Amino acid sequence: MNRFSKDIDTIDNLLGDSLRMFAGTTSSILGAIILISIVLPWFLIGVACIIILYIYAAAFYRASARELKRLDAVLRSSLYSHFSESLSGLATIRAYGESERFRLDNESRVDVENRAYWLTVTNQRWLGIRLDFLGALLTFIVAMLAVGTRFTISPAQTGLVLSYILSVQQAFGWLVRQSAEVENNMNSVERIVHYATAVEQEAPHELPDAKPSSKWPAHGRVELKDVVLSYRPELPPVLKGISMTVAAGEKIGIVGRTGAGKSSIMTVSGTLRSNLDPFGEHDDATLWDALKRSYLVENSPKRNSLMAADDDIPSGAHTPMNRFTLDSAIEDEGGNLSIGQRSLVSLARALVKDSQVIILDEATASVDYETDRNIQDTIAYEFKDRTILCIAHRLRTIISYDRICVLDAGEIAEFDTPVRLYHNPNGIFRGMCERSSITLEDLQLAAKITNNEHD
Repeated sequence: MNRFSKDIDTIDNLLGDSLRMFAGTTSSILGAIILISIVLPWFLIGVACIIILYIYAAAFYRASARELKRLDAVLRSSLYSHFSESLSGLATIRAYGESERFRLDNESRVDVENRAYWLTVTNQRWLGIRLDFLGALLTFIVAMLAVGTRFTISPAQTGLVLSYILSVQQAFGWLVRQSAEVENNMNSVERIVHYATAVEQEAPHELPDAKPSSKWPAHGRVELKDVVLSYRPELPPVLKGISMTVAAGEKIGIVGRTGAGKSSIMTVSGTLRSNLDPFGEHDDATLWDALKRSYLVENSPKRNSLMAADDDIPSGAHTPMNRFTLDSAIEDEGGNLSIGQRSLVSLARALVKDSQVIILDEATASVDYETDRNIQDTIAYEFKDRTILCIAHRLRTIISYDRICVLDAGEIAEFDTPVRLYHNPNGIFRGMCERSSITLEDLQLAAKITNNEHD
């Protein structure tokens, strides 16, 4: 955020002005030195010595000013990041009563960032005192030369030289400051270049040479081979070499003891129509049909209203909570939808797209049991020839699947049919079934029903 706000502003607005003033001041000083040297040639000796002292003071100042500018930029990035994260998590901070702690933390970061800024101002004052001294010394040298040559140059020339040396005195100090300002502002260029070249880039969105056909995938076969995943390079992997093969049309349930698949469902901002059909490839009849098949709207054609999908809706209730059309706005992250409704929108999108591979991540975690059963019936009927990977919230929703993948500590602990896994008395899946009151007869009945549906 800091790079794309403060640093870009510095490059666009401040760096150009600094370069312009630096070039203008340099040309003014050169013109004044040439004019004074024509009248007082001995002035070149004095100005050479003074310029050496100017260069030494400027080099000393620029080295410290450059690092202070870098420190200020780094601390400012930390301040912006903390402030942005606090705003995004404001509801959680207030819920846990941590507002005061975050306020104090923000004030502390502001104070630390101001230390670097104050050091920058102090450094400039240090330079200003020394430049003023050198400028006064240069003016003294010209004044002594003018007095010593009072019989060889006219009073008009003496006045001209003294007036120009006074402007040069101020211009020298301004030149050093502007050279340091240009170098400090180039720190923003350095940060942008580092962000563009040194930061690891994402993979390209499309590879033209390896672009699959529009009908890909044709069969929906999924193969994972030694998959290792970590959220950041320095963190331990959460998936440790997972390998599995899923045949086309096979139904796989994914379960785990702790935190298996507890991930948020991402939704797009826009309208209900753009969520279901982002590229406008389908007509309204297809979209309404998908909404009905996913139980987002009532089956009655006279009442196209969004159905409630919350845990607080009693079983069997079908009372519309909101009335939406296909062009009704969906707020950012689905703010005007419940968690269950967001899941149903994702299911409707899969129906519209006619996907070959369906990944259900807690698809019915926040819906009532009646809607859960309807959704499972829809999945079983609409996606009977599709490949399904379902991360289960309720174990009963996946006991009719072809195979169950049990994850434990980032590895595949068990992977077989539900009945075979149940026969292992010490298995993880057997323990989960017992805690959910699922018996062997339930698994056999679910398998029998599934086989009949396939037949």
